[in-house]
Amino acid sequence: MYGTVNTDKLHHVPVLAASTPLEFDSVDGWIDYVDNLKSINRPIAEGVVLKSCDSDFSFKAISNKYLLKCEA
Repeated sequence: MYGTVNTDKLHHVPVLAASTPLEFDSVDGWIDYVDNLKSINRPIAEGVVLKSCDSDFSFKAISNKYLLKCEA
């Protein structure tokens, strides 16, 4: 069974940039980027989600600092 979703109650993460080419060509580059990213509402940013504008490709780069904080 499918229903409708009231989008007024859904929260969306902030969009940092749109229609921007990928800045890094390695996993290490993205990890360094997210490890130094400032969060807008928490002490440590969790990471970033990158989505293609013209395909279903997406991935999430998660901060090692965030993972270590959650492990403690």
